[in-house]
Amino acid sequence: MTTFKERLNAVAGTTDADDEALWAVVDEVALMCLRSPPPSESAATADIREARLAVLAAAEGVSDEVDDDALRDALLDAVDPDLLRRFTPAPEPLIGKDRVRTDHTAEVPPRRWLIENALPRGTAALFTGDGGIGKSRMALQLSVGVAQGRRLWLPASAKSPQKQELPLASNEPEHVVYVTWEDDLDEMTRRIQAIVSAFQSIDGTGDAKGVDDRLRVVYAAGLGPVWGPMERKHTSTVGDRTPLMGEILKQASDKRAALLVLDVLAAAYGGDENNRALVRAFMSHLGAWAADAKSAVLILAHPPKARGQQYSGSTDWQGAARSAMTLGKGTDKDADAHAGTCLRLFKGNYSPQTSSVWVSGHPLWIQCTPDESREGGTPEVGEHPVI
Repeated sequence: MTTFKERLNAVAGTTDADDEALWAVVDEVALMCLRSPPPSESAATADIREARLAVLAAAEGVSDEVDDDALRDALLDAVDPDLLRRFTPAPEPLIGKDRVRTDHTAEVPPRRWLIENALPRGTAALFTGDGGIGKSRMALQLSVGVAQGRRLWLPASAKSPQKQELPLASNEPEHVVYVTWEDDLDEMTRRIQAIVSAFQSIDGTGDAKGVDDRLRVVYAAGLGPVWGPMERKHTSTVGDRTPLMGEILKQASDKRAALLVLDVLAAAYGGDENNRALVRAFMSHLGAWAADAKSAVLILAHPPKARGQQYSGSTDWQGAARSAMTLGKGTDKDADAHAGTCLRLFKGNYSPQTSSVWVSGHPLWIQCTPDESREGGTPEVGEHPVI
């Protein structure tokens, strides 16, 4: 059996234990095992000498057949913990300088909105509604509006007030990534074509080419969630982002997307929806990405079976979202099946006030009066500008 010291002697080309080349090899191994960078000349202290002796003592009798990983583990087990702490570099602080501010007189950029006073950029938001009510169609209409630069993406009927509600903050065309677990690509294309055609019939502007260039639809059914428990773990355990999440965020980042839509939460999130800590981790991850990308993340979700609640699961779904909208029959004060359809902002951390908009129509949702919404159908659009 070849001892580690003899192996070092062979590498150094000498049997003299005082030879500088030999000790250079010992130091290299010692520092590798102690996870430390090479020492400067001034660092050749008693600690270095102690590390040399510890490495040699730990390596005596180790077989030449032992692989590097096993040898390293054996050395680490043998080295004195205090010595290991002295040689192990301090970890980088979690709270970096970019996360701390003491100068509150500094100039900061104005808050950026995707939808004025409703959907802020740099945040994750919820959009809820009963299955089949049309929230996916509205989210797709918003996506087309962003891709085409339609500031007034929600046209108003001739009878509605002149004031346009919930306009986009910009009329510059921007990129959108829409991820769906529900409708296949052919169905999504049918819907997009119908929305584009309806916009064109109103004002004669916009075409499918602008949407083709800037609206990316990803069909994720069968690919699993973007967030879930680690392999072979229960849904109640701590989760993490999946490879699918990484691919989606990379596509959105590469396109510098202004809007990322996840449709629908039940498929995108694979954890326990009632566990506040797990919900917060998921929402915080998306919020951090949105802040870095200066994008808005819109997560579509279904409400619970009980009436009067806008979302299912932990209260932290609403708590973690900076903005939350719902599409439903009537308002909180008028919630009955015979009422019209109302788009309501029920949470807006940065909004001056919450707001409600009556809507109706197909394939475009149209802002309208409560009576028009109650009657259903597609109201006649007024002469308000759409772009």
